[in-house]
Amino acid sequence: MRVNPMELMVLEGSTVSAEVKFSRALKDDVLVTVSSSRDGDPNLVLLSTNCLFFPAQQWYVPQYLVFKSIPDTNHIDGTNVFTLRSSGGLYDVTTIVLREADTNRQGLLVEQLNVSIDEGTTNFIKIRLRHHPTLR
Repeated sequence: MRVNPMELMVLEGSTVSAEVKFSRALKDDVLVTVSSSRDGDPNLVLLSTNCLFFPAQQWYVPQYLVFKSIPDTNHIDGTNVFTLRSSGGLYDVTTIVLREADTNRQGLLVEQLNVSIDEGTTNFIKIRLRHHPTLR
């Protein structure tokens, strides 16, 4: 099971997604279940279904998980870890780390923390302000 990216940054009040796919053919259907850490920030949640079904015949079709950061009043950047477990035609366990960029203070936000770049290719990252600047 491959997850991309495995570490995400989400702006408070926004959503981000991660791709889940398999790199080789499956012998049988696979069910991927997703659960969050009990100790994680409860404002970082999975919006999409917590179960992904991969038919063996369509093992190559990626599916997506959508996460949201629910706004709060504190000034703390939260973190939550989501565990993905596959069962059926393939048994595997991996995690996604979701980090929140709090909007109650100014700063820069790098939206994708892990970037893969194959030799001879390019890739992009997004950097932006956490919220609109104010004049003083």
